Amino acid sequence: MKLIVFILFLNPLLAMEKIKKFKWNSRLIVVSENNTQALNYFDNIKSQYSKGWNERQLKVVPVSSNQFFKKYHQNSFAALVGLDGTTKSVYKSPPNIETIFQTIDAMPMRRQELKK
Repeated sequence: MKLIVFILFLNPLLAMEKIKKFKWNSRLIVVSENNTQALNYFDNIKSQYSKGWNERQLKVVPVSSNQFFKKYHQNSFAALVGLDGTTKSVYKSPPNIETIFQTIDAMPMRRQELKK
């Protein structure tokens, strides 16, 4: 019984560590690991818009469903996390790539990147 409680406690911590390891290196699209629609959607987006995707340092990070819904909401499709590790936007349905790019391009750190 103690092992089960420990595993249940550890699982959300592992998911957050997964996200923290990208802090200051990548912007994240966080999705539930069980949401194949979201995973496929962002895989297609990444392929179609690879130049803009890579310029904005985007990565898709699947996390456990429990952790995803606990942090974002039961009806969420995905979340955008900035370089600083904070949530910038939560999407209830598949977002248009232009919406994601515009959100990122309005961020102060992205503006600094564009000035270089």
